[in-house]
Amino acid sequence: METQFESPESQQEKSNKGLMIALVALLVLLLGASGYLGYEFVGNAKVIKEQKEKIVVVTKERDEALKELEDLKKQFEDLKVQNADLMSQRDDALKRIAELEAKLRSAYASGGGGGGGGTPRGKVKQELEKLRKEYNEMLAQVDKLRAENASLKDSKYRTEQELSKTKQQYEQLAATCKTLQEKVDLASILKVAEIKSFASEVKKNGKEKVSDKASKANKVECCFKILENLVAEPGDKEVFLVVKNPSGKVLAEGGGTFEYMGSQMGYSAKKMIYYSNKNVDLCMEFSPKSKLDKGTYKCEIYIDGFMLGTSTFNLK
Repeated sequence: METQFESPESQQEKSNKGLMIALVALLVLLLGASGYLGYEFVGNAKVIKEQKEKIVVVTKERDEALKELEDLKKQFEDLKVQNADLMSQRDDALKRIAELEAKLRSAYASGGGGGGGGTPRGKVKQELEKLRKEYNEMLAQVDKLRAENASLKDSKYRTEQELSKTKQQYEQLAATCKTLQEKVDLASILKVAEIKSFASEVKKNGKEKVSDKASKANKVECCFKILENLVAEPGDKEVFLVVKNPSGKVLAEGGGTFEYMGSQMGYSAKKMIYYSNKNVDLCMEFSPKSKLDKGTYKCEIYIDGFMLGTSTFNLK
């Protein structure tokens, strides 16, 4: 049997074909791997985009929820309440808002968030609705209390005005009454007229005659009329006669006194009468124990603490 040998050219051609087949197979493998990696890259990019979008949404939800809590907190803080119960309710609401804010920040920081009744956002929304309802109820109570307080203030103001007006009227009335009383008091003062005073000589036989001689006169008389006064208080009246000698000394033998202008004054004679608001004619007399001096004598008449009239006579 004859052995056949391949030429070098033939062997080289076979080698090149094998290399080409290997390269093609490698290229196919590379293309497959590239396609797979490309598919994975596109999928991962989509996931990353979705995650970014979710982060944006969650961040927006968190910020909106925190802003709502902050706005509601400010609304509660701005409530001007003085009622103890309302103050307690407001403080409790502010405490709950602070707790909600802390829970919300913690939940979003740990990757929570999103909508739905079971999510932090959903729970916060429920609490926010509850707090808003409480705020509106408190605001209504505050407005009602303010209205009632304004009404009370208005009523108090009107009452004070009425009291002030009544007080002013009372003071005016009191002043008028005082003026009228002063006029009545002034009008009630008795008046005397037709005052006559003189000295007399009383002889041992009881006969007497008017005398203007100091050596003979031993009695002083004063006669006058108390005038009618319908305003004066009727009743018993003490009438005092004060006789003053030429030197101004009161001739008083008994040592009795009466009050005049805050001081005690001696009198020469006293008589009790009943005054019935009508004219009263009256005479009073004084008999000195010592001799009368020459000169001008003065007689003064006093009733109810007032000096009502004077008269003089002269002794030679």
